[in-house]
Amino acid sequence: RCQQVAHDIRSPLSSLNMISSCFSSLPEEQKNILNQSIDRINSIANDLLKKGKSSSLENPINPQNNTISTQDKLYISLSLKNIISEKRAQYKNKPDVFIIFNNHDNSDELVNFPKSELERILSNLINNSVESLKYEKGKIAVSLTKIDKFINVTIQDSGKGIPKEILSQIGQKGFSYGKEGSAQSGSGLGLYHAIKTMRDFGGDLLIQSELGSGTTVTLKIPLSDQQ
Repeated sequence: RCQQVAHDIRSPLSSLNMISSCFSSLPEEQKNILNQSIDRINSIANDLLKKGKSSSLENPINPQNNTISTQDKLYISLSLKNIISEKRAQYKNKPDVFIIFNNHDNSDELVNFPKSELERILSNLINNSVESLKYEKGKIAVSLTKIDKFINVTIQDSGKGIPKEILSQIGQKGFSYGKEGSAQSGSGLGLYHAIKTMRDFGGDLLIQSELGSGTTVTLKIPLSDQQ
């Protein structure tokens, strides 16, 4: 668990480190990013405490067998914009890395998914995309589309891609690819956690990739019936 927490807090802390040197004169937008990052760190800590308590019970909570609470409903577009703002601040020192957001339906749907979990997953996936870019140059496009009873969030990068023989192993606990020499841990925990969490809450995570042509990750998130 300590290993997972260390993995999760690295991204928001990177954003804080990037802008902390000019804290006293921060523009309003950067102040918002700072506050969002601090909130995410607090959410991660709170989640850890909850999981620690539930694991001590005889019957730990299983999201599949419980009603999604009011706190586990969120407006998807707003969360995406918050995370993208955080990532742009984190990678401000990489001017040739472009992170863009496309809302194809121009809407902000209510979905059944915990805010802290979704933002954690999105953060890790965008980090992976940035690390895949050759020579720290390229584009990561985050797109939002409504399909049937799901919202599909796609993270598409123009990076190195994943070999076909490796693709089936991606997401397995402890397996990592393309992390050599990076600042990330390379533990394989981020994607493993993302896939498990998506499925626990009635969604899914799909990966398509071609060596030399980039990777697309799709999150299928269930819409709330209380629109």
